[in-house]
Amino acid sequence: MEISIYIKKNFPKLNKNIIQGLIELNDLWVKLDFPEDSPCILQGVKNNISPQEYYTEENYIYLYNRHLKWIRDKSDYLNAK
Repeated sequence: MEISIYIKKNFPKLNKNIIQGLIELNDLWVKLDFPEDSPCILQGVKNNISPQEYYTEENYIYLYNRHLKWIRDKSDYLNAK
């Protein structure tokens, strides 16, 4: 199955609990072994984001929207084929 279809099908709803929401976003990519083009950003992995910066509502919303944009971009690409 195309990765973008899997992500779109399993994409979590926006969670009021930001910690749970971040976990849900990351869990999508664990099963796919974090492909290079994924929008996933893990705290402290290839970045200098501190836990205080990562575990905020602002960052969760940013990452959630980053995922939505990735899904849209991949869908647009596939539809253009």
